[in-house]
Amino acid sequence: MNEELDSLLSKYYYDVGGPASYASAEKLYHIVNAEGKKVGRYKIRRWLNSQDNYSLQKTPRRSFKRIRVYTTGMNNLWDADLMDLKQFSKENENFKYVLVVVDCFSRYLWLQPLKNKTGDEVTSAFKKIFTENRTHRYINNLQNFAKSYNGTPHRSLQNIAPKDVNSVNESDIWGKMYLSKTEKKPKEIKVQTNKKKRRKKQFKYKIGSLVRLSNIAHIFDRSYSQRWTEEIFKVVQRFRQQNIDLYRLSNIKGDEFIRGTFYDSELQRVEKR
Repeated sequence: MNEELDSLLSKYYYDVGGPASYASAEKLYHIVNAEGKKVGRYKIRRWLNSQDNYSLQKTPRRSFKRIRVYTTGMNNLWDADLMDLKQFSKENENFKYVLVVVDCFSRYLWLQPLKNKTGDEVTSAFKKIFTENRTHRYINNLQNFAKSYNGTPHRSLQNIAPKDVNSVNESDIWGKMYLSKTEKKPKEIKVQTNKKKRRKKQFKYKIGSLVRLSNIAHIFDRSYSQRWTEEIFKVVQRFRQQNIDLYRLSNIKGDEFIRGTFYDSELQRVEKR
């Protein structure tokens, strides 16, 4: 990094009383250039990516296209969460939580009340779900809620209710859920007058690029909480799945690989100074 450029941008960026104090790349660009300093956006972005104060606090993207997850059928994939109802525990025999479990294929719902959220308590609730085997044994209003939900037709199930999904119609429903959406319509033959080569989609990060990884945001995280990892990682592999870019990472030395794959929106380029 050019020392003269580093000194100039540091003067603006770290001046707490100035208008460019800890500003975004675009704002810093306009303020610096408005005072007659000709510095391009690319150089400013590169400089900011080399500043820990900027890269650790930069707002990560939370909404972006993700790979679609396919379930093979009933009881292959469940979605589970805890509902916090502590404020109503006195009126409900000291039950403070409800374990909510939905079968991702049939949309079938289970609800189990919990007095705490320890591992033993949640495991016990799951055992009840495993052994229930879809009988209609509903307890008080909680199970009536589940019964009502499971008896309601779902549009994604071709207007079939979750309770009516079974081993007989499972494969037919799977085909309507997935195959009908992935079948491609025949392409019309178009006569092109001007032949233009379609530009191949470029990856955002190169093999060897240094990046930070977005921390998992919690619902009550403060805006000033650190949003990116202190540790810097290296991109070691990149590929596309369902036309979505994915990356594999290692530590900066390249001798320890990070488990899993990451979307480009979960990564942030870092310039090594």
